[in-house]
Amino acid sequence: MKQAASAAVYILHRVKSEVPGCGGNSHVVMIGRNGSIQTLSTRRIMQLELHQAELETKLYRKFSEELLKDIP
Repeated sequence: MKQAASAAVYILHRVKSEVPGCGGNSHVVMIGRNGSIQTLSTRRIMQLELHQAELETKLYRKFSEELLKDIP
């Protein structure tokens, strides 16, 4: 469930950053196998968005470095 919630946060953040008029706070609710419900706080969602953006930046940087190795 945590993996699905993390993916949802990532997708919502990408949509908010790419689609004009889309934005604001994201709301993510996890539903457990036993029917339990857990809501991610706005603060936690913002932390995840920031962490994911940092990871994405690192990934792009490493990818760029690898591409540049192939250029004479």
